[in-house]
Amino acid sequence: MTHWATDYIGIPWVNGGQDLDGFDCWGFVRHIQLVHYHRELPVVDVDATKTLAVVRALTNHPEHDRWAHVMTPQDGDCVEMGNAARPFHVGLWVDVEGGAVLHCVQGAGVVLSSLPTLIPVWGKIDFWRFKGAA
Repeated sequence: MTHWATDYIGIPWVNGGQDLDGFDCWGFVRHIQLVHYHRELPVVDVDATKTLAVVRALTNHPEHDRWAHVMTPQDGDCVEMGNAARPFHVGLWVDVEGGAVLHCVQGAGVVLSSLPTLIPVWGKIDFWRFKGAA
């Protein structure tokens, strides 16, 4: 049986994208959380081509308070990726192929990546589980 995550592979990255015509990383996370995990997340209006703006949105937005940092990911958890100091990309952990990150990357679109391939690229990877209202 094919996992639903594979249906998204190849959808293009679009700055500010919020639908199946194209997503940025947060727009993709919002879509998947709503469609597959029934969680409505807010729109975060940010220019996804501006790294500092994305860092600020990921660390300072009130939505961050509805998620708890966890060490071991489960299906549907958010995955923050970045450098040692700050996160600047987000995806989702899915229980496919032993566990992988489904995310939408500028220049590549939606991809499914294993942790061993992400760690050398991003350096810092954190997992966040939805806990509900802050």
